[in-house]
Amino acid sequence: MRVKLGLAACAVVALAAASGMTWERAEAAKAPVAGKVTFYKGKVLRASSEKGPWKRLKRNRKFFRGDYIKTGDGSRVELKFTDRSIVRLGAKTTLELHEAFFAKKGGAKKVSGVVKAGRAWANVNKFVGGKNAFDLRSDNAVAGVRGTIFSLDRTSNGGTKVAVFNGAVAVDN
Repeated sequence: MRVKLGLAACAVVALAAASGMTWERAEAAKAPVAGKVTFYKGKVLRASSEKGPWKRLKRNRKFFRGDYIKTGDGSRVELKFTDRSIVRLGAKTTLELHEAFFAKKGGAKKVSGVVKAGRAWANVNKFVGGKNAFDLRSDNAVAGVRGTIFSLDRTSNGGTKVAVFNGAVAVDN
């Protein structure tokens, strides 16, 4: 059984190498597309792990479930998810995108991310009931929404500030 799994893994790597696929593309192929960048200013980076390697993220580039996205000093980025929800990251922000799942035609949707540092603003497309969920977290708070506009800010003293501009947000620790 182990031999068969090992051979299968070798075959996938060989096919990727033969087709000219980079390691980054092969890695992205196994995770579903979460969305794409619609705007950026300054230095915006993406990696599939917190340790990197970090690659520049520019307009119309895709991002994936499991990605880490960070902005530099004076930088910002707008991420448009496949369901048309938008998350904007301010300067010096790091987002770990845990989940980004969008079923076809009225199926379940789930987006979950951790704001490790900085500020995130979200305009969430309708997530109504059932197994649908959209939440952004920090070390000490979770902001869960159902079709609303809000921001989550990690303060310099380790706190979390949540502001609601439209709709309702449930905040829990």
